Amino acid sequence: MAHLPSKPLRYSPLFYIVVACFASALASGIVFGWAGMVLILIREGEFQELCNGHFDEDGTCRAQSAVLAGIYPWGAVSTMLGFSIWGQLIDRKGPRTTCLAGCLSIITGLLIFSASSSKTFNAFTVGYFFMGMGGPGVQLSILSFANLLPQVRNTVLQCFSGLFVVSSFIFSIFQFLNLHFDISRRTLVLSYVVVPVCILLCALSYWPKTGIKLPSQPAQPSLPSSSSTTTISSASVAQHTDKKEASPDNESPSLSTSYEPSKVAVAV
Repeated sequence: MAHLPSKPLRYSPLFYIVVACFASALASGIVFGWAGMVLILIREGEFQELCNGHFDEDGTCRAQSAVLAGIYPWGAVSTMLGFSIWGQLIDRKGPRTTCLAGCLSIITGLLIFSASSSKTFNAFTVGYFFMGMGGPGVQLSILSFANLLPQVRNTVLQCFSGLFVVSSFIFSIFQFLNLHFDISRRTLVLSYVVVPVCILLCALSYWPKTGIKLPSQPAQPSLPSSSSTTTISSASVAQHTDKKEASPDNESPSLSTSYEPSKVAVAV
C-alpha cells in the first residue's frame, strides 16, 4: 500500500480520501454555479440603477443583464487559467503548497465579492476571478490521494472529477437560503469563508509535501523464450555428439563378442 512520502499515515487511507472528497465538493468549482448567484444579485437590486426606471417583465433590463452576464466569464476563464498555473506549482512545490495557495485565492475572492456593491465598490469581477482561480489549486492537490488505494485508483479519480461539478451547486443553496430565509448575499458569502479556511488547515495537517506515488511492483521472473530453449537443446545435442565422437573407437572385436547372451539381453 502506498504511503505519504513526508511522514507515515496516521489514519486509514480512506480517511484521507474522504477529506479530499469534501475539499473537492465544497471549493473546487463553485464559480460554475453562477446561475444561483446572479438571481441573488438581481433580487438585491445590484446594477438596477442602469435601468433608469425601465424594467422588463422579469424585473431586469438589458443593461443590467449585460453587466451581470459579463461577470461569469471572468470566473470561468480564471479557472481554466488556474489549472495551468497550479499545475506548474504542484510540480515544483507539491500538493500542500498548491492547496494553500488555492485556498488563499478563494478566501480573497469571497471577501472581495461579499464587500462589493454596484453603487459603492464594484469589484464583483475581481472577486469572482480570484474565486475561480483558487478552485483548481484545491482540485489538483488531491489527485495523488487516489494512489492511496491503487486497487480502485481510477474510481477515486472519477469521484474527484464528479465532485468538481457538484461544487457548482453551492450557489444554488445560497439562492435557496436568500429566497426563503432572506439571508443576505454578504452574510452567505462571508460565512462560506469558513470552508476554505478549514480546507487550508486540513492541508497543513494532512496534505503531503510531495505527491503520493503508486507502490512499486515486484519484478516478475522472466521465462526463457522458445528460441533460447531451442538453442540450448541444440547445444546440448552437439556437446553430446562431440563426446561420443571423442570416445575410443578401436576396441577389440573380441571384447564385443565376449559378452554373455544374458547380459546382451539385459542391455537391449
